[in-house]
Amino acid sequence: MSRSSLTTATEVLDLFERQARPWLNVFEKNTCIEQTRVLIECLKAFGVRARPVGAKLHVVCPARGMQFVTGIAAEEAARGKKIAKSWIERKPPDNKHHVVALVEDHILVDLTVAQASSPESNFLIEPRMLAAPSPEPIVIAPDSHWRIKANAALDDGTKFTIEWILTADEDWLDTLAWEPSHLWPLIHRIVHEMRKRDKCS
Repeated sequence: MSRSSLTTATEVLDLFERQARPWLNVFEKNTCIEQTRVLIECLKAFGVRARPVGAKLHVVCPARGMQFVTGIAAEEAARGKKIAKSWIERKPPDNKHHVVALVEDHILVDLTVAQASSPESNFLIEPRMLAAPSPEPIVIAPDSHWRIKANAALDDGTKFTIEWILTADEDWLDTLAWEPSHLWPLIHRIVHEMRKRDKCS
């Protein structure tokens, strides 16, 4: 992928986040499948290539003794529960994977990291898009995985880490959440707002 296509993808992602966020905030925090579908269709309208990827999501905040996971196996959860003071485990719909977007094979985009928030632990992530770039193309072969780790901070400066374990599993593709018929009005609206804003820039 050329530097220019990466720059274009980053610019379109920024435009999407600015224009789509008010609409996406209406969704429940754990609607990763629907929100990823909206993102991919909006990027496609601007010529940016993106595809959905199943993932395990693991968020850790040592300062708050907090861990959050979704999309992991039972034995992985059991190990985590022994370590964390505050443990949150959320099962995706129908026990499917957490879903993120892989943009131009170089940028992982997660729109629903805020689902890891824990008011009980005073750990509140603002709803926002999180983009984690990779210097090399992300290629996920069957029976393998790809790890991406990112550092982040709460509004008060408290640091935490996010790790995604990307897999080739696509067991969520047959869910009603991925079927876009109920999402097209929203997708068209966001694309319209993005184009209007793009012309004004």
